[in-house]
Amino acid sequence: MKNVRPHPTLKLFSHAWREHRDKLFGNTFRNAHKPWMRYREIEIVEEILRRLQPKSCLEWGAGYSTLFFPQQLASDARWLSVDHDESWARNIREMGPAEIVTIEHVPANRFPWSDPEEDGSAEDLADYLSYPEQFAPFDFILIDGRARNECIQKARNLVQHDGVVLLHDANREFYQKETGAFEHQILLQGYRENAGGIWLGSPGRPIGQILDLEFHRTVWRLCRSAGALKIKC
Repeated sequence: MKNVRPHPTLKLFSHAWREHRDKLFGNTFRNAHKPWMRYREIEIVEEILRRLQPKSCLEWGAGYSTLFFPQQLASDARWLSVDHDESWARNIREMGPAEIVTIEHVPANRFPWSDPEEDGSAEDLADYLSYPEQFAPFDFILIDGRARNECIQKARNLVQHDGVVLLHDANREFYQKETGAFEHQILLQGYRENAGGIWLGSPGRPIGQILDLEFHRTVWRLCRSAGALKIKC
């Protein structure tokens, strides 16, 4: 049976209600390990994982996403999460991720960060960037940590030809410097300038094969209009 989607306006109201509910009640009703993403962003990742069915996944930047998204995967899949912060990596590891998850702490080569955006340069995080090479190729790569431009550049050589790379916080324009190397890509931007937003890229797979583009584009367009009215969604 074909999955029937709600009208995009109803989906927008659902997102806005859940964001408002979470602000009022915290973890009372939401998943305690909800990633630091808006619901419309989470649903995109879930849909991609559901359709792509990746067996090998890489995440630069551990977090609640490390606990949440691998639950969507098959038991024979693997999820490698790399983080530069030792205490944070240990905290996430102690929260009990799925058995298919490996969390690796790879320390920075240099700190403070030397780049103008203070996100970490290729020299600052050389080992963090190169560590996943030994486990490549990957079917799915989530970029949500440090040195994101450098991660995008590195991901082009680590992802399968028909695999998918996802960049979170793509609303930040300086995170879009290296996206041109991907033949297939889409950018979904919200109303926040310095947080949120999703960029998707693939060397060989049209994004429409693993995501309902028309539906999500409509939801995001409605959300930008709602954001202009100070409605959080």
